[in-house]
Amino acid sequence: MYNRFLFIGLGGSGGKTLRFLKDQIRRWMHEHGIEGDIPAGWQFLHIDTPLKADGDEINDQVPHLAGGEYLGLVPAGIDFKAVQDQLDGVAGRRAELRTWRVDPTNLKIPILAGAGQYRAIGHAIGTLYVAGLKDGIDKRLAVLGTAAAKTQLSQAYARVHGTGTAAPGDMPTYVFVISSLAGGHRRRADQHGVRLDSFHRPGCREHPFRDPLHVGGLQCSASRRQGRSARKQSRGRL
Repeated sequence: MYNRFLFIGLGGSGGKTLRFLKDQIRRWMHEHGIEGDIPAGWQFLHIDTPLKADGDEINDQVPHLAGGEYLGLVPAGIDFKAVQDQLDGVAGRRAELRTWRVDPTNLKIPILAGAGQYRAIGHAIGTLYVAGLKDGIDKRLAVLGTAAAKTQLSQAYARVHGTGTAAPGDMPTYVFVISSLAGGHRRRADQHGVRLDSFHRPGCREHPFRDPLHVGGLQCSASRRQGRSARKQSRGRL
């Protein structure tokens, strides 16, 4: 029986890795005569700052993710000063902000284009928009809980193994998070959002991947080069 997966890509590199991963899954499906879309039991979510996903430079290699698979955190017309002002206005957060707060006065990073590989900026954005993070993850997990997700994975398993029905057994849910070691979106706020909304609920377990692709039972940190290794290993363990 195939497991259910939610693959979450943080930042630009995480999103591009998801695109290559989906391409590899489609190739695997074609090799085994599985027609149609990727089974609903394998979900993808790219989380980043811009309203529209970047990565057009690899469009000749892999297509963009579907519209519902991208979550842009920062609304149009919002700069970092507006983000920081909102955080500063919450009295309960002042003690936490004291150790990593970014002064927006001389900041030249246009956050609508990304976090500029600054983790403190990514942390601030993720903290302010954590409700949106949780909502986006919740929607993907809801799809994994549908009857269609289980049925499509069972059909894929039966097709690959030449059986009339899928093997009996549990179908656990795993969450696999991908980000760049250097990126601004490798941030504590995103990690908190994934923890709260993914692992602390019935039916979800910590995934079994081991270092370097498994960090603390939660985050897989991968650069573009490491992303290729991630795709190979995840393809073999679905």
